[in-house]
Amino acid sequence: MKKIYRSQENKIVFGIFGGIGEYFDIDPAIFRLVGLALCFATGIFPFILIYILAYFVIPSKEKETSQVKRLYRSKDNYIFCGMCGGLGEYFNIDPTIIRLFAILLCILTAIIPFIILYTVSCFVIPTEDGEIKPFPKKKIILIIFLLLLIMLVSGLIYGLEF
Repeated sequence: MKKIYRSQENKIVFGIFGGIGEYFDIDPAIFRLVGLALCFATGIFPFILIYILAYFVIPSKEKETSQVKRLYRSKDNYIFCGMCGGLGEYFNIDPTIIRLFAILLCILTAIIPFIILYTVSCFVIPTEDGEIKPFPKKKIILIIFLLLLIMLVSGLIYGLEF
């Protein structure tokens, strides 16, 4: 019987998501992104409490090498930081489909939570060479402009004042 353990080699905080990824043979970065989304969805504190409880419940495992397929940001197929291209390469589907799904998700989450999730994921998920530079220098001005435009539009739509 296969058991779940906290990972000692693939961990950022306690190895919970690393262990879950090794258990399902899926890159832990995917579970980290889902965890980040759940963290925002639950109001941060309940998720952190559950994560700390998981640390005490899930036993630790000794270090060993695992052959889990890794999620990377794409260096060839990117618009902002390569997240959608990387997800497309990981799941072996056209990144345009991922981008359309991302736009839909952005609209459904009232824009700001999705932007936070996307930006944080650009800092968490590395490129294939291990680099964690999230955005090419040429795109920084475009990204800042788009964020300001989105804030302005969402402020007009939802009646927020800046």
